[in-house]
Parts: sequence; C-alpha cells; structure tokens
Amino acid sequence: MTKVIISSTLVLESDSKIGHWSLVIGHWSLVIGHWSLIISHWYKGQTTNNKRQMTNDKRQKSLYFGWHI
Repeated sequence: MTKVIISSTLVLESDSKIGHWSLVIGHWSLVIGHWSLIISHWYKGQTTNNKRQMTNDKRQKSLYFGWHI
C-alpha cells in the first residue's frame, strides 16, 4: 500500500512541476501580451495627442495673437 502511494506522489510531483512551469510560461506570455497592448495603446494615444496638441497650439497662438492685436 505504501509503495503505491509513494509512486503516485512521485508521478504527481513530476506532473505538478510540468504544470507549474507551463503556468509560469503562460503567466509570462500573458504579462508580455498585456504590456505590449498597453504600449501600443499608449503609442496610439501619444500620436493622436500630438496631433491634438498641434491643433491646440495653433488655436492658442491664434487666441494669443487675437488678444495682442
């Protein structure tokens, strides 16, 4: 009876190690995917913000000149 328990725990241990590593790899791939999404979203936001900022600058300059004329 004890031999069966020992052999089953050894099998479970090796399975759990494989499962643990697959979980770790899966977790890191999720983290990397999440960050790449954040970076791409931020980059898109930056490019649209830059365009928006340029139009805001033009508007502010026209207001500034409007005040000083």
